[in-house]
Amino acid sequence: TGMLGPVEISQALALAGVRPPVSVLEGVLSEVNSSGGEYDYRAVAVAIASMDDSSIRMKRAKEALLLRMLERADESRSGRLSAVQLGQVIASLPDSPNPSILRIAQHEADDRADGTLDYRKFARIVAGLDEEVNAFLTEETTRKQRERLEVLRRTRREQHKRQLMQLFARFDAHNDMVIHPVDLGQALGRLQVAIPSEEVTKILARAQVLRDGRVRYNDVVVEKLSELLLAAEEDGWRRTFSSWDADRNGLLSYRELERVLGGELSRRDIEGLIKRVDRNEDGNLNFEEFVSLMLIKEEHVHDAK
Repeated sequence: TGMLGPVEISQALALAGVRPPVSVLEGVLSEVNSSGGEYDYRAVAVAIASMDDSSIRMKRAKEALLLRMLERADESRSGRLSAVQLGQVIASLPDSPNPSILRIAQHEADDRADGTLDYRKFARIVAGLDEEVNAFLTEETTRKQRERLEVLRRTRREQHKRQLMQLFARFDAHNDMVIHPVDLGQALGRLQVAIPSEEVTKILARAQVLRDGRVRYNDVVVEKLSELLLAAEEDGWRRTFSSWDADRNGLLSYRELERVLGGELSRRDIEGLIKRVDRNEDGNLNFEEFVSLMLIKEEHVHDAK
């Protein structure tokens, strides 16, 4: 018949590795021929194939769906709703919008300061069609992402510092915070990540060296070594990221992660990983988000020991 129900269409798209947000799929279904609760799946396939999450068409589909729901709540046909009415509509959406976007949209739509909101303006912002708001949100998201990443990096450096102190203590016979360079080399050789020897040499050149050649491993030395460890880890993660990024667009999509991790993790697990660090909610991971994911993973491994 060339027709399928919405559940079958969603399942078919999932098998193809395509997972548009529920609200977007509903917006597409509203625009194609339907009969008895079934839809022309060829038209759906063409519509989905012609757009991506950042396209104007997809954003307009989101806007159209939201507007239809808001218009139903507008019994007076005034083009305005109270904040409570608008909240009730938002609560019924299949995909909850980003809270930051909701706050900005509500503020911008409250143009009369009388407790009612211009819901057309609200829908436009929530759908991502207001470029000024989009630019602000991108800047804000990037700032928060970097702040979160720096917190994770700081935690990882502290883990490395504790690990280094424990390793050095094994070779510190007198427990006096000094170690022979050969023993220090052995300690570093037990790490899972290799630190460039020339960088270690630079650090030791600035360290306090006793007459017998032993080196004092004070907080400064350990701090510098922990920074080198983290940098070496991130170099490895960058190579991993590049090898997983099949289309070389600087992002890891669900499909790219599934191709690599599908044998180890379920579809739900992979989606959960993306949602955990996908700060801009574009369904992909950039390198900074990927590093955040790796740091969270290492934190869990460390805590489990």
